[in-house]
Amino acid sequence: MPYITPYLPASPPAEVRLAQSDVTQSPPSVEPVPVRAQDLQAQNPGQATDLQGVIDSSPLLPQEDVVPLGGPIKGSGEQILLDADIQQYDQVNQVFTAQGNVQMQFRTVKLTADEIRVDLKDRIAVAEGSIVLTQGKQKLSGSRLEYNFTQEQGVLADARGTINTKTLNQEINGPLVTDLVSLQNRRESPPTTGGILKFEAARIVFNPEGWKGQEIRVSPDQFDPPEIELRTPEATVRRTGPAADRLTINAGQLVFNQSTFLPVPAYTTVISNERRKAPSEVGSDSFDKGGLYYQQNFDFLLADNTELTISPQLYIQQALGARPFLSAENTGLQTKLSVSQADGQITRLFAEINGLVFNEISNRLRARIEHVVPVGDNRLTFSYGYRERFFNGVLGFQTVAQSYGVNWDSASIPIGDTGINFSYQGSVSFINADSDRPGLNGRPELARYRVAAAASKTIPLFIDQASPPTREFLRYSARPVTPGLWLDVGTSYIQSWYSSGDAQSYLAGGASLRAVLGRFVRDSFDYTGLNIGYTSGFVGGTSPFLFDRIGSRELISAGILQQVWGPFRAGVQTIFDPLRRQTVDTYYTLNFDYRTYGLSLTYNPVRQIGGIQLRVDEFNWGTNPGGRPDQVTDVVNGVERFNRNYLPNTP
Repeated sequence: MPYITPYLPASPPAEVRLAQSDVTQSPPSVEPVPVRAQDLQAQNPGQATDLQGVIDSSPLLPQEDVVPLGGPIKGSGEQILLDADIQQYDQVNQVFTAQGNVQMQFRTVKLTADEIRVDLKDRIAVAEGSIVLTQGKQKLSGSRLEYNFTQEQGVLADARGTINTKTLNQEINGPLVTDLVSLQNRRESPPTTGGILKFEAARIVFNPEGWKGQEIRVSPDQFDPPEIELRTPEATVRRTGPAADRLTINAGQLVFNQSTFLPVPAYTTVISNERRKAPSEVGSDSFDKGGLYYQQNFDFLLADNTELTISPQLYIQQALGARPFLSAENTGLQTKLSVSQADGQITRLFAEINGLVFNEISNRLRARIEHVVPVGDNRLTFSYGYRERFFNGVLGFQTVAQSYGVNWDSASIPIGDTGINFSYQGSVSFINADSDRPGLNGRPELARYRVAAAASKTIPLFIDQASPPTREFLRYSARPVTPGLWLDVGTSYIQSWYSSGDAQSYLAGGASLRAVLGRFVRDSFDYTGLNIGYTSGFVGGTSPFLFDRIGSRELISAGILQQVWGPFRAGVQTIFDPLRRQTVDTYYTLNFDYRTYGLSLTYNPVRQIGGIQLRVDEFNWGTNPGGRPDQVTDVVNGVERFNRNYLPNTP
């Protein structure tokens, strides 16, 4: 049947609301009768309708939820396109009623339903039965809908849809210089399902900017029944980009496999494409926190582009041997602030007080602030750090009193069709840090100028044909595991100059093998991940500082991750210096992995750190690699590899 094209009359007054319950209805003078589109067009050829009437319905939308989106109400001449098997037109009340395979379109809104009534005067539509509504990139379905064309706002009962947390406007991935140790120490991270969360709600109020709903269930699992759900009495979704949404929830609970419940504390948390930790975490840090500690993470949206995380800490192990238990020394505080600009610039702040003894704050505070400016596919970073903590392999933990400077990080540049990726870095920094060099007063303040470059390539030696992405092959992972063998090769060069007259350089090359056996589908011993590698280089000169000095010229790395039973996997990853005959770094892990969530226990005896980490895919919870404390930055081959996972808005 062809489309009916009724025209909207002149705009009603600005105070018009959605289906107000106090509107008096005018009884029709004639009984509505079924008509065909060609009959309607014949009755009113080329004329704009100018009749009176209202919708006869019980409104779902309370008056306090009606929020005009701003701007003047548009005038006449706009069209509603309506098509259905049966259509009725009430000329007196100016109401269309359509039944059977109903399709309606107005501006960017498309609607299909079993039945729909359109009030042309008040510009309101009421739809019922098998509703599917598309508004821009937002797609919703439900059982009953009220929609106001003027305000572009509606109410949907028994709503279902998706939330996209994957933005098209991510910050560039301008990497730090690629190094061979990171290639050798590559750890498996569970892949995600594309940034899509599905949801169900008893009722939502929506507009082009997003929606607010009650009795919400959200899950990253695309199968039914979902193996994990986040349930909350109230949630809000707000559009943050052309293809991304931000979900904000209040108190709720996580439900695992429809049987196990974990409460989410009574505060607001944010779920989006940004990396973040789960609301609660348990870790161990003997260096700053006296061992075992607990941290609670509170996320706040101060504005659309400003996010604040406040994380109180309790040092459990230290407090057990102290009196009183909740003394200032046994509690800490961590804060993170992120401000994003429309042009891609990001300002980030991280600060942590290890023990709330404020008269000793200068020795307990660690902080970093940086401003990132994207330049094409590259990244320019201005930064300042106060008492930042670094781990430099065989030289252990080092603290830099103060530093400030600017870094240029290139994007990864493919070299033709060779499969080789090239990247480079340049930086100028002014650093106040510990030194063992005679004549430099123990902690000199020096300028450092550095250039670095790296090239790497991954060569697949054998790849088993991937399994289809069916539920059978997604038992313990978000995508099918592909058995295979890969060879990683690369080379890097770092050159640093210091205002003291010192210089340090390192030219390295090496290779590593990675293998995956099994598909992680059967009950036991169906997954084995292996890696072994070697890197060696030539060192010239020595840094006057301890935190960025190259301490190991040769390194051997090896690791294994083995399925034991069901979702349980155990592993170890280590790096060894053969010249010093010393272990540089070692992680022990015990993982409990399912398709959309997991739990990992990590411990590093060299660093004396560890943690328990909850991973929930698409919530982006559980992205702190190795369980290391937030404020620790690795130094590899004399280059700081900042742990930006602790900073918001990092891809």
